[in-house]
Amino acid sequence: MKARPGWILLGVSWWVGAACHAEQIYWYSVGPISNLTSGGAAMTAGFSFELGVFKDGFVPGSANTADWAAKWVPAQRSTYNQALQRFDNQFTVTVANHVAPFTQDPAAYVWGFQGGVASCEWILFRKDDWTWPAPVGSPPNPNGLSWNAAHATAVLGSIHASGSPFLMQSAAVTNAASPPTTWQQWQAVELAGVANGPNDDPDHDGTNNLLEFVFGTPPKQAGAPPQTPVTRVNGHLQITIPRRIDHPVVLTVEVSSDLTHWNAGVMFTETISNSPAALVVRDKTSLSPANPRRFMRLKSELPAP
Repeated sequence: MKARPGWILLGVSWWVGAACHAEQIYWYSVGPISNLTSGGAAMTAGFSFELGVFKDGFVPGSANTADWAAKWVPAQRSTYNQALQRFDNQFTVTVANHVAPFTQDPAAYVWGFQGGVASCEWILFRKDDWTWPAPVGSPPNPNGLSWNAAHATAVLGSIHASGSPFLMQSAAVTNAASPPTTWQQWQAVELAGVANGPNDDPDHDGTNNLLEFVFGTPPKQAGAPPQTPVTRVNGHLQITIPRRIDHPVVLTVEVSSDLTHWNAGVMFTETISNSPAALVVRDKTSLSPANPRRFMRLKSELPAP
């Protein structure tokens, strides 16, 4: 009868020990050190850095940048600190968050990016021994894993380990999307200290926060929204929306003949292209004597949680 409590105690002791052996990843860049964009401008707080892996055995390179975002699985994000000219964060690998593809001991990367409508600024780097760790080391590194950008080799962009004339420099990338930035992530960074609801307009420029998110425009700085030109193509109205494809929202183009009754969907509109630079949608009803007036409008909604 005395053995039973001993077995219970042994089981509890093992789990406590396992929980204490979570692996820590310290990933960072040292600063203040100059970090630049492809054009030589200083990196700003518009840059984000993510620690993560690529799934399905994908190997990123300059020739397949269009596929990066779809294959990327982030573990953690850090915003670039413009004042200190650095980024830093700490990720704890536990049993709970050690799921596929992280369970396959994949190569770990840090991806820095600043998204845009027509082009992006990216830097991707890793070191040969940056392999995703198990949640329980054997034994775990008592000081954690230290992944310093200065020790890495760039896959895209440039790194100078000496920090001279810069530490990191991103590369310009076109026709490819950056990793998605959710409304909640954008809201926390861009709307700190102001009215932050989707329908609020803290800069009073007539463009609410959700549309600022769609277009990638600064919500605290008044300005005109990007143009969404409507043209006539073979008798059909066509709208071009230069939205941020890396800002996930539900965009619906509606059409009408009287500004009162609006219709949307494949019976009424056709998506001509959905590239990283723009969404292009065409009205299926042509202008004619029978349909002398046609109108188009854009509706934006946050994705369902």
